Amino acid sequence: MPEVAGDSPRPRVEASDIDVAGLGWLALGLAGIVVAAIALLALLYQGALHLPDARPIALPPEPRLQTDPAADLAHLNANAAARLGSYGYVDRSRGLVHIPIEEAMKRVVDQGIPDWPNRPR
Repeated sequence: MPEVAGDSPRPRVEASDIDVAGLGWLALGLAGIVVAAIALLALLYQGALHLPDARPIALPPEPRLQTDPAADLAHLNANAAARLGSYGYVDRSRGLVHIPIEEAMKRVVDQGIPDWPNRPR
C-alpha cells in the first residue's frame, strides 16, 4: 500500500444513508403523478368507466366455430336417426310427408318406383 506523504485530511463520514425528507417528497410526487394520470384518463375515456348494458350477446353469423365437435356430431346423428325413423310433414300445404326409411324401402320393393325406366334384369 502506498504511503501518503504529509498531512492527509481526515475522511468525511456520511451522517445518514438516506435523505428521508427527499424520499418523502419523491413518493409524494410519484403519487401525485399517478392520481393525475388516472384523472386525465377518466376525463378522456368517460365511456370506459360505465359497465356495459346487460343485453344478451348476439351470435355471430354462420358458420360458427365448433366448441365441441363430438357433441355436435352426436346431436346431428340423433336428429338424423329421429327423422329417418318417424312420420311427419315436409310441407303440410302441399301434402308432402316423410315416412320411416324401413317403410319406404318396403314400399319400393313392393310397388317399385313410378316413372323409373324398366331395365333388363
